[in-house]
Amino acid sequence: MMATIRRLARRAGVEVAGHRPATSAALRLRLLLDALGVDVVIDAGAHRGQFGRWLRELGYRDEIISIEPQLAANARLRRAARRDPRWHVLPPLALGDADGTAELTIAADSESSSLAAALPALLAAAPAAAGVATERVPLRRLDSLAPALLACARAPFLKLDVQGYERRVLAGAAHTLPLLRGLQLELSLAPLYAGEATLAEVAAELAQEGFALHGLTPGFTDPRDGRVLQVDALFARIGPATRSGTVPA
Repeated sequence: MMATIRRLARRAGVEVAGHRPATSAALRLRLLLDALGVDVVIDAGAHRGQFGRWLRELGYRDEIISIEPQLAANARLRRAARRDPRWHVLPPLALGDADGTAELTIAADSESSSLAAALPALLAAAPAAAGVATERVPLRRLDSLAPALLACARAPFLKLDVQGYERRVLAGAAHTLPLLRGLQLELSLAPLYAGEATLAEVAAELAQEGFALHGLTPGFTDPRDGRVLQVDALFARIGPATRSGTVPA
C-alpha cells in the first residue's frame, strides 16, 4: 500500500517519506532540540517567520528570538509572532563581525537578500537572487547582543540563514559560541556569495569550537541539473557548554 501511495504521489510531484530521523528534517531537528534541552533559539535571518512557525509546528514551546534586517520582512515577521508571548522579534538589524551599519542588497525573491554580493554561480541557478534595491541597516555582533538575549538561557541554540555571511556572524560571536549547545546553519557546498565560507570550512572551524556535525538536509538545488548547492547543517556541542565569565559587550 505504501509503495502505491509513493508512486501516485511522485506522479503528482510530491515525495512521501517516513517520519523517522533518516528521512525527516523536522524530526531530526526536534530530536536534537529535545536532546540538548534547548530553551532559547536565536533565529537570525528570520525573514518572514518561516523557521519560527516551523519550530512551533515541531512542538518547541520555549523562547524564540528572531532577527531580520529587511524592513518589509521584519514587519511581516512581527505579525507572525504577535500572538506568541514567547516569540520575540528584534528591531531590523543584521548580525556581523562589527557594530555599525551595512548595506543590505534586497534580492528580487527577498529570501536571497544579503550583505554579501551574489556570485555568477548563484545568479545562473537562481536569477531572482539578483539585487533590485538596497537598504542601510544596523549591524551588530552577536557578542554585543548576547548578554541581554541570553541572560536567563540555560541551553541556547543558534540558527543562521544569512546568505553567505555565516563566517562574519560567527566571528562576531566568539564569546557567545561557548554558551551555545547547538547550531543550524544554511551553508553552501561551493561559494554562492562573495567571501562565503563553504560547509567544509565552517564545519572545520566549528569543530575547533567544540561542535560536531550532527546532520545535513539538502536545501537550495540548481533546477537545471539537480545539483545541491546549499544544505541546512546541524551542529551539536561535544561535551558541556560553558558559562565562564560574562559575555563582553
